[in-house]
Amino acid sequence: MRIIVLKFGGSCLGTPEQVAQNLPRLKMHINRFMNLGYQPVIVVSALAGETRQLKQRAEAQKLDARETDQLLASGEIHSARLVTQYLKGEAISASDFTGEKLPLYSDNNYGAARIDRVEVSELIATMKKGIVPVVPGFIATSEQGRLATLGFEGSDITALALAGALKAKECILFKDVPGIYAINPNYYDQAEFYDNLSYDDLILLAQGGASIVHHQAALMAKQHGVPLTFKAFYGWPRKMSCVRREIGDQQKDVIGLHVEKQKENLGFLVRLVGGGAQQARENLFEKAQACGLPVTKGTEGTEILLANSEELKRALKIAAREFKLSCTIGRSPRKPFTPKP
Repeated sequence: MRIIVLKFGGSCLGTPEQVAQNLPRLKMHINRFMNLGYQPVIVVSALAGETRQLKQRAEAQKLDARETDQLLASGEIHSARLVTQYLKGEAISASDFTGEKLPLYSDNNYGAARIDRVEVSELIATMKKGIVPVVPGFIATSEQGRLATLGFEGSDITALALAGALKAKECILFKDVPGIYAINPNYYDQAEFYDNLSYDDLILLAQGGASIVHHQAALMAKQHGVPLTFKAFYGWPRKMSCVRREIGDQQKDVIGLHVEKQKENLGFLVRLVGGGAQQARENLFEKAQACGLPVTKGTEGTEILLANSEELKRALKIAAREFKLSCTIGRSPRKPFTPKP
């Protein structure tokens, strides 16, 4: 079998009000790979906003970590069953892998569980019957036999763990952006887009704070040598970021800038990501000061702090020019990607 793992996050499924209009698009992606001769394994997150609501309910009820995980897991389980029922109604044989069929097993570190093993025999048997498995992301069965969550963006971990265990030909993570940018395009609309990236560079970006993939998932991709692709759920059909073993590292001191809005209106933190990020931070600090920007150094050796969005915009422009993180000269600036409703 030519197995491919397709992961759809909450931004793909949408809110409870949007999911009905988004499911046909999900089916379109699945059909495309089935028509190419692949046997898909589907991994889904909770609907958009559902995990946050469940977490608020857990906090209001003052649940402990184990009880909180039981509640949070219901979001992904609901999505898996919803997608399965929809596919069946569209004449695609599908089966949800919830309950005792859940293929991932973890330790008892509720809220940030680590995967101990992946059982794929039932998944393989199901696929041999021509049935599409739909697996809830983000959750595993703990040593105590309870549901445990894998942490923020844990569905990426589920997808890569399954891809590795199944020796999948590829793992595709569908997102609300077409792939990996050097800088979040919502902050800087001329950021360089990475069509190709090495495993090591992806790990650096993920560990530096890039929210497009969980750093444990990036590590798993490298460990198993799984070809990994990032694609937009809506739009940009030919635009994607590919991460492969044979792709070399970016020959740059800085490969990305992670922007983080500080709490309580305390401005913005910019973290430089790359092998030469500490020295590059000093260069950027000096250039920003020379341009009259009131920047300060963060607690880590790769961070700078800015007070407001106007200062952030100017600092990113300086940094993008200094570290060659803008799109190629002569190409039109990219607008921030906005998914269709």
